[in-house]
Amino acid sequence: MSHQETPSPATAATDAKRKRLQELREKQAERALKQEQEALDRELVEAELEEKYLSFGQRGVHFEIIGSPDGFVVVKLGDWLPYKKFLLGKRVNDAPIPEDVVAFALANLVYPERDKAVAIFDRYGGVATRCANALVAMHQGEAAERRGK
Repeated sequence: MSHQETPSPATAATDAKRKRLQELREKQAERALKQEQEALDRELVEAELEEKYLSFGQRGVHFEIIGSPDGFVVVKLGDWLPYKKFLLGKRVNDAPIPEDVVAFALANLVYPERDKAVAIFDRYGGVATRCANALVAMHQGEAAERRGK
């Protein structure tokens, strides 16, 4: 009869750590694969939105796509009146008040529907600011001017 040795406590602890590390590495690999798939899905949605709205003209000149964790927002170069109202609106420390930023973005909203955009702006206030910044740049012709140089 063969006699099996009992592993030492140090060996058992090392084996347990190796097993736990392997489990964690497998979970990390699963998360990385999921993140890669999500990134591909987002990139595909963004490319489809760009293709869909090319009828407005060039991206960055006539429309822009702004990403958020909850999806994309598309704004387009619109009438000058909302732009003028935004520029002449209330300021705090030389910055427009949040209500005016959101109103300006919504006045030029193309995608998604208004309620979803409002929900995105409520959750990620900076997205409305990024939309407003893109709209200001479009109204000022920044991208068109850079392309012309």
